[in-house]
Amino acid sequence: MIVYLTSNPGGLHWDHDICIPCPLDERNGFLERLKQDWPAQARCLILSSDPKDFPQNDKIKDMFSQALALSGLAVKELSVCDERNASKLNGDVIRSFSVLILAGGHVPTQNRFFSSLGLKNLLMDYEGLIIGISAGSMNSASTVYAQPELAGEASDPLYDRFFPGLGLTDLMILPHFQQLSNAVLDGLRVVEDITLPDSMGRQIYALPDGSYVYLKNGTATLYGEGYVAENGSVRPICFEGGKMPLPVLSFPYCILASASPRRRELLARAGFSFSVMPSKGEEHIGHTSPEDTVKELSLQKASEIAARIGEGERECLAFLPASCPFLIIGADTVVSLDGVILGKPKDHADAIRTLSHLQGRTHQVYTGVTILSCICPPDTSRPIVQKTVVFAEKTDVTLYPMSKEEICRYAATNDCLDKAGSYGIQGPFAIHVKEIRGDYCNVVGLPIARLYQEIRRLM
Repeated sequence: MIVYLTSNPGGLHWDHDICIPCPLDERNGFLERLKQDWPAQARCLILSSDPKDFPQNDKIKDMFSQALALSGLAVKELSVCDERNASKLNGDVIRSFSVLILAGGHVPTQNRFFSSLGLKNLLMDYEGLIIGISAGSMNSASTVYAQPELAGEASDPLYDRFFPGLGLTDLMILPHFQQLSNAVLDGLRVVEDITLPDSMGRQIYALPDGSYVYLKNGTATLYGEGYVAENGSVRPICFEGGKMPLPVLSFPYCILASASPRRRELLARAGFSFSVMPSKGEEHIGHTSPEDTVKELSLQKASEIAARIGEGERECLAFLPASCPFLIIGADTVVSLDGVILGKPKDHADAIRTLSHLQGRTHQVYTGVTILSCICPPDTSRPIVQKTVVFAEKTDVTLYPMSKEEICRYAATNDCLDKAGSYGIQGPFAIHVKEIRGDYCNVVGLPIARLYQEIRRLM
């Protein structure tokens, strides 16, 4: 079986209110690839989205007949399946068609029709070509995401957004994404207020028209521009003209045990979905080496958040489904000179003393990170820590010699006061940095590349 999951395969062109047949979409190699897979003298069956709308179904059949011909795709027969002939559909009939087209339309309506046909079972041993269009692509999933689309559906508490589908793929498809960025339904922003909350604990693949997912030999590939909505945020995963194997690496929802705006910015820029729950506990240091100290403190911070969640502070997990995995990330950064830890300055005078020691020399920046991989079973509020990863990253930083005036001028900016070592490398202090050996982001406060690699190994 070969499956194309499209947002819109083309074939129809609207000129004002007139629908005109045209060739199928050539973007991202769609038509060219389809021609390679197209059977000789194909027998095609369109499975309708609304089995009762006979005029619309006949119109779709006529339009597709012309579009396929204009595309150079030979068709021996083109039929439509709706309520007029649904009772005659069985496995033998399905197998007699070399191409099945799952039409676009209203997802729940089509899903009910497919269920009444027993289509999932009829496709178990089907070996032909399947083309999903919009709703048809969505209903191809094992679990269908039916984003509300009609007035009243978004505000209806009984509207079911997730239900079983045909099981042709585990990928949830959301078509026509280019139309959704500014769309509003029932007073809700479709993407921000509907799709993103619905993506907690799952991946939803958003396709603009012209992009498609190609399923063959057990593998799935996205061709063209595409996005994934996951855990409350959306990120691009492929560009126009490109391709990407699916599914993409799934990152669990994260809780950052830090109030640092710099760590928040690094996580956000890297595409992580997270909330912030700063640790509040007193730090207890049992080590003298910088590396061991930051590892110990990061573990304390992450463990504190796990304990507070267990005690009822669960606002950061409000949208997460029960038993859905999540990560707690604790981090701590120190600056070390000659093995001695230089903490955050107490005041401007302390910052000036620290910078006077650092200027013209090479020092080390250590960031310790703890990752707790957790779940919260539905029968308990206390998170279960399944895996723990603790590591430290070191970066060598060499400063140019600084005059007393330069040190005092920088200290007067107040940029020094909340930072380990009394400076922030990403701010005005950057003009005094001569050389960095190691991860720049580690000096900012979070070794984001190492964090990514460690999470990949966890997953």
